[in-house]
Amino acid sequence: MEYTAIFRYKMAYSNACTNNIEQWASVVYSFSSEYDSEGWAANQVIGPPQVYPQYGDLEGAWASEDNNSVEYIEIGFEQQVIPSVIKLYETYHAGGISKIMAKNPAGHWVTLYTAPKLEIINSSRVFSPNLTGNTFETNQLWIEIDSSLAKSWVEIDAVQLIGSLPGHYDSRRRTAEVENITQWVAEVTDFSSQYNSSGWSANSVIGVPKVYPRYGDIQGAWASADKNADQFIQVKFQKKVFLNEINIYETYHAGGVKKISAKDMQGNWVMVYKTHRLQNIEKSRIFSPSFNPPHFPVDELRLDIDCTACGTWVEIDAVNIVGTLRPGFTPLSASFSQLVNNKMFSDVEIVIDGLTFYAHKAILAKRSLFFKSIFVDGQVPTLARQQRNPPSSQRVMPSCPPSEEETPPSYDSLFGEPPMPSKIHNLPTKEQLYGDQINSGQVNKVTPTQPESNTEIPMLSAGGPLVLHNVTPDVFWIVLYFIYTDEFPELINIFNVPAEIDTNCLIRACRAAVEFDLPGLSGLSMRRLTTHTPMTADNAIEVYTEANREPVLEFVSKLALQIMVQHSNSIKKHAKFNRLPPNVQKMISSESEGTASVEKKKSSIKRNSSDVCSLQ
Repeated sequence: MEYTAIFRYKMAYSNACTNNIEQWASVVYSFSSEYDSEGWAANQVIGPPQVYPQYGDLEGAWASEDNNSVEYIEIGFEQQVIPSVIKLYETYHAGGISKIMAKNPAGHWVTLYTAPKLEIINSSRVFSPNLTGNTFETNQLWIEIDSSLAKSWVEIDAVQLIGSLPGHYDSRRRTAEVENITQWVAEVTDFSSQYNSSGWSANSVIGVPKVYPRYGDIQGAWASADKNADQFIQVKFQKKVFLNEINIYETYHAGGVKKISAKDMQGNWVMVYKTHRLQNIEKSRIFSPSFNPPHFPVDELRLDIDCTACGTWVEIDAVNIVGTLRPGFTPLSASFSQLVNNKMFSDVEIVIDGLTFYAHKAILAKRSLFFKSIFVDGQVPTLARQQRNPPSSQRVMPSCPPSEEETPPSYDSLFGEPPMPSKIHNLPTKEQLYGDQINSGQVNKVTPTQPESNTEIPMLSAGGPLVLHNVTPDVFWIVLYFIYTDEFPELINIFNVPAEIDTNCLIRACRAAVEFDLPGLSGLSMRRLTTHTPMTADNAIEVYTEANREPVLEFVSKLALQIMVQHSNSIKKHAKFNRLPPNVQKMISSESEGTASVEKKKSSIKRNSSDVCSLQ
């Protein structure tokens, strides 16, 4: 198959110079009211449009309970940006948006738009108002609608935030302007099933699109024989490239791609994208997901498909990838991510539940007061101890990425003899640092002898690794990753096997952020908890229980309680409902009875003839 070298790949990266990022709303924090909890719920604004460009009183857009008042909705986005454009998809009685505000870094709401007058527009539209005061980073918007002029529901289908990241430059994109290569599938290496061997065969994905932009059950796209959650297709391209884009042409019941994996140099599948939020989109689209670019060149992908959201075939017409023949300059955070649990030049071993992590004391001490107290001040807390002789059966966690050499080269072999200090300080002994209890392996209530000068830095004894009892291995991976990169990992990479970060792990990460004195990690964990791995009626009880362990995470506890109250009917039927405190059970039961009364009242409200669905 042919592949095309695009020397000026301006179309795909037209926003690279301004670093623009386009995002759909990913979470609803609060709202004044909603018509119901399903078809016209506030959560309908999450993600791309479901109703637009249709017009009418259609399920899939947010509608308030009252149709003659001022209502609001507070929404969040995945990444903080400086707003340049806000697009609001209005699908019923457009023209009622009265105000848009954004939350600044200090936590204050700043008005970006105030409507000079209200309108009644009997057609759908994408409203992009002129913004003022948009000079700060934000990922939270407050949108007010006024339905008093229309005297009917003003419905919003979706909200998109477009903005820039100041000071951030993706060097991969710079390289891509002159060296990007676009490739279509050259070969299908494996698949779960196919509808037939002709019109809807797996080989239909080879080459350029044959169905797109048409939508429907049309010959020329791959359709599986089975319509379950376990369908997949593996596709190969002619050249290995460092991935910048993956574009999947979906032409029938889009939204069923649940996972994408890339084959590494050793033939292992490495997950680069995964979602639990399946959709049933009844129109064709080019799906270009945000993913974790692997650090190795790729020529083979695996797409895992789940047909259960639509209950029928999910059909794919074509797949292409965009990448470079050589990697671009690696950003600093990406470089430091390679040091996470890397044995090369590490000078401390940390054991958690029998797993050994490798780290660098200077980095740990500089980033965390918890580790500074150990490595600089010589104060080992009661929740940590030094293990003198680790047992031979102890599991050793391999570094990630694995070191090329079992024994890293010495300083002498790389640079010659190390420079000698002008003055050699006498370091305190192990007994001075840890007391006589070190021999028994108990380090509780240690009062170490402090060095006479601030220039003399005590060191953890070389007798064995540091053992921590206040954290689990999965959470410590997150802690280490944040310490080295100032970022939150997409996956946990223990034993070189990527694993999803679940809700309880995020809660424990919030708690670990406090224990290791990493306030930035706490904020990132909370954001992840409300976006990537949201709380639902299915896990709200577990989240509430976990959040109320000591020390209590009040914000998470309140958020889980709010979810349980909103879904009181289903929560009462949950198997673990009786494990909740009696006062919480009483609150949820009362809300359930009140909800039933409100729903009965709602059902008596009849929408008048002017509100009947109509398509433009």
